[in-house]
Amino acid sequence: MLVSDLRSSDKLIHLYYKKTYKYCGSTGDLGQGPGEIASIGPIAYDDINCLLYVLDYGSMNVYSFNIKKAISDADYLPEIKCKIDKNSYPIDFAYVNDTLCYGAFSIPKGNDVQDISGKWNMLTGDVIIHKQEYPGLKVERVVSDYSLKNKLIVECSTRYDLMSIFNEDLSLKHRIYGPNWNKNGDYKSHFKSVVFYKDYIIASYDGTKYEEYNKPKVCHVFDLDGNYIKTLDVGYRIWRMSVDEDNDRLFFTFDDEIQFGYLDLKGILD
Repeated sequence: MLVSDLRSSDKLIHLYYKKTYKYCGSTGDLGQGPGEIASIGPIAYDDINCLLYVLDYGSMNVYSFNIKKAISDADYLPEIKCKIDKNSYPIDFAYVNDTLCYGAFSIPKGNDVQDISGKWNMLTGDVIIHKQEYPGLKVERVVSDYSLKNKLIVECSTRYDLMSIFNEDLSLKHRIYGPNWNKNGDYKSHFKSVVFYKDYIIASYDGTKYEEYNKPKVCHVFDLDGNYIKTLDVGYRIWRMSVDEDNDRLFFTFDDEIQFGYLDLKGILD
């Protein structure tokens, strides 16, 4: 388990054993020198080769970290995996292999940028986005997740009450309009983070008047077709979420009086 610390003055990535939460090391030096990270972005896992891929918005590099070496060597520096295009770069991504990653990407749209889901080839730099237009929507902001097991992508809007579920080929499977859906926008904050957990989709949801730093306190649970199942009231302002399916846990980072926490999903989503 890792924690990305955006406010650290030295090491930016802290690693723990996920079963015991025992601390096992830190890596990712803050800085603008070779192998250092100026502005840390999303992190993806290569479980087969035990590697972390870390995007640095400062250098526009994706760094490759050997986890075992990073833990054992305090002076370890990563290698550059690839460069990213400043005109179409990932804001979050899941690694499948060197030629296939799924995620959400920031791309130009007029004088602004649009967030949209798609797939990315690390070796060539090619980004392919889905072609499903949103009727009536202007510039979109989204959060997304990818499930290798279910071969699905979920994309949730932060500005509209809208969830879209795609197949791996980026074809649209389902589009779910929430009760607050308005194609012109309703000036409310909507989805903020979304994850797959087994055969469920869990999305944090706000629904209050839009403010830049809104954080939801609840999560809506859906099946893989987007059918609503239940709401989980977490009680703290949620920043991001991640899943540990091996231990049936939903992890949170909070913007609240506590920074981290987890919810045991056994008995809740059996």
